[in-house]
Amino acid sequence: MSVGTRYEERAAEWDKAGRDPFFLFGDPYEYVRLNLWMSTEGAQREGISPLLKDFRQASIDRLLTRYAADWMDDFCMQRGFCYRCDQRYKYENLSLCTRCDKTYCPSCRWRFEKAPNGNQLHDGCGGEIVG
Repeated sequence: MSVGTRYEERAAEWDKAGRDPFFLFGDPYEYVRLNLWMSTEGAQREGISPLLKDFRQASIDRLLTRYAADWMDDFCMQRGFCYRCDQRYKYENLSLCTRCDKTYCPSCRWRFEKAPNGNQLHDGCGGEIVG
């Protein structure tokens, strides 16, 4: 199942449940993965439904009730490391896997094969490298 299909199914569950906030992303990291994936060429090729766009907006609205308005800036300024070469970077300079959350530097992210939608396919877990 593609990453896009998984996100669309999550949005459909939310919609089926009457758009109950319980089904939204409550963890900032989940939102970051979705937001980064939606900005990829692969997502554009697969298509992004209006429902998924609504789900993303509702998720960020929910997060803004729980976290400071600048939480994304704070997240991006934290430091992480590349799982392949072990170099440290700010998160704003790392790409991440949509499934297992491993992060990769700009040099190492391109060493993965392409998924059918054109994004980098993370070998082993089936996620896509985004960001």
